[in-house]
Amino acid sequence: MHRRQDQADDLAAEHEARLDMVWKATEQVTVQIQELSGKFDQLERHVPAMVAQGIVAAVGDPNTWAAMRQGMRKSAEQAAGGWVMGTIKWAFDKALAGVVVLILVYSVGGLPALLAMLKLKGPTP
Repeated sequence: MHRRQDQADDLAAEHEARLDMVWKATEQVTVQIQELSGKFDQLERHVPAMVAQGIVAAVGDPNTWAAMRQGMRKSAEQAAGGWVMGTIKWAFDKALAGVVVLILVYSVGGLPALLAMLKLKGPTP
């Protein structure tokens, strides 16, 4: 009988030790949750300022604009097809060449030469 009593006491002591470990673990988890909650609150207050700083930094970076331009070009090519963009580029290149020729004619011969080239001169009798 005395032996059974000792076994029961040992089991009770072991059970209490396990309960103490569970209690300490629960307390530790509770403290960690409280700390994390405080950190999330601080983060929540700082996020708008951090996002604003990131936007300012991105807008001030020339690489951002280059990447945006490249992305817009690629998107336009995919939406319209490469041949449309090629045709538009070709037309702009020809228009620019024409403007350069007109400027050269004007700089060399003045307005009369430019009008003669464009055949805008009035009809001759």
